[in-house]
Amino acid sequence: MSIHVGIDVAKNELVVHALPQEQRRCFANSAQGRAELVAWLSALGADRVLFEASGGYEASLLLVLHEAALPAVRISADRPRQLAQALGLKAKTDALDARMLAVAAQLLPAPVSKPLPEATERLRQCVHLRTALVGERDSHRRRLQQISDPTAHAIQHACMHQRPAATDQATGHAHCRAAAGHLALAGQGAGAGSGPACDLGCAPA
Repeated sequence: MSIHVGIDVAKNELVVHALPQEQRRCFANSAQGRAELVAWLSALGADRVLFEASGGYEASLLLVLHEAALPAVRISADRPRQLAQALGLKAKTDALDARMLAVAAQLLPAPVSKPLPEATERLRQCVHLRTALVGERDSHRRRLQQISDPTAHAIQHACMHQRPAATDQATGHAHCRAAAGHLALAGQGAGAGSGPACDLGCAPA
């Protein structure tokens, strides 16, 4: 009997559900909590452990699962969401989300994930954050286009022409250039190294 586990990852908490036993546990997303989770999964004999990429909160989890030789699978959030829609399921709580991820572990084909090199993981997180912020910026621009007030148009103009100074420094970050190469080789996002992916917090090397 194969045991499939879903983990809903949050900043401070890991909500876990195992199928077919319907076992549910909760662990702190801390070094001690992750160690307790690894011990529990090892005793359970988990055949597959699946969780979503969640803006970097899952990076340490993937590392400890890999070190414990547990078959961890990190996938993008849209895949379990699409599966839930296809099955007519609606997850509204962390516990239900964890169970849905366990179902995804049973049904979705995906290879075991391996931790990325440190520099590549940092770049992946920066790209994820930058993508989210660009989406928010574009959403605000669309809202401003629907407003006729002159002040709103002035705000829109300022937003469209604003460019953080850090963007100009990004191409000088040696660690980001190296990480971009690793990321491309790992297939974690084509073209991620072509833009100023480190203008949101990466320190120069």
